[in-house]
Amino acid sequence: MTIGETTTVQQAAQSKATTNADREPGSEKAGARRELEEAVRSANETGALGPSSELQFAFDKDSGKALIRIVDRVTSEVLVQLPSENALRAAEVLKNLRPGDRIA
Repeated sequence: MTIGETTTVQQAAQSKATTNADREPGSEKAGARRELEEAVRSANETGALGPSSELQFAFDKDSGKALIRIVDRVTSEVLVQLPSENALRAAEVLKNLRPGDRIA
């Protein structure tokens, strides 16, 4: 099993804005999304995670789960991800279990 692609907070916000045209721009969710984007931008601008790392929030496209990542700014290597890929895989396996199934 592979973990699905991700979409960033900004991509998700743009997608929601175009698919939910009936939603008011001042809604609570839109406001919370803007606050999250601003907090991430502020953390990255201040270098709170070091000069070569940045904070990213994303959503796994397959599971819809929110992901928190610390990424190397130069190489784009994911240094830390919460939940981890192993945790996402385990959750997927557990979700698909039926009564009587055994985990090998």
